[in-house]
Amino acid sequence: MNLLFGLRRRCIEDGINIDYFHCYEDSEAVRNHMFNLIHQNLHEICVDAVIVNKSDLLPDLLRPQRLYAEVLSFLLKISIPKELESKDVEEIVVITDTIPINAMKSKISKAIQNTLPEMLPQGTRYKLFHHQSRYHFGFHIADCCCWAIHRKLSRNETNWHDLIKPAFEQKPNQIYPSWTSFRTQRE
Repeated sequence: MNLLFGLRRRCIEDGINIDYFHCYEDSEAVRNHMFNLIHQNLHEICVDAVIVNKSDLLPDLLRPQRLYAEVLSFLLKISIPKELESKDVEEIVVITDTIPINAMKSKISKAIQNTLPEMLPQGTRYKLFHHQSRYHFGFHIADCCCWAIHRKLSRNETNWHDLIKPAFEQKPNQIYPSWTSFRTQRE
């Protein structure tokens, strides 16, 4: 993550007034720097992403509280087992974006608290934190990867996706057949 601090400093030194990263709002120059940095360091990161076509969802899942809770539970179910298989893990730390609506924050927190204990080996502890995404570099990496996938699927723009594509493995899933999951593979 020191690389991202360096990137922010370099942007400022180059005269780009950047308080925080957000892929949608970043200039093309900042995006170029960011994607090149991600591309060069794919071996150090792991990103799980889920693509949900909202038009395929049942009406009950269209409510934001329900949708975000289901997607987060799904993400935990595909990412946590992968992390557990390769390491001796004593504690899992889950960090979500700060959720401004208390009802939604409660639902998402509850989804995590209901999903995690059944997935973790006995005795494995977990912590749940909510951080502002604009100041969390891990969120920015995930934001860039998801943005690149979205641009590819919605506009057929592949230049950003092509920089991260070598690390992604696309998998259909059995939980929600209309959802597609992507996972970067660390070397």
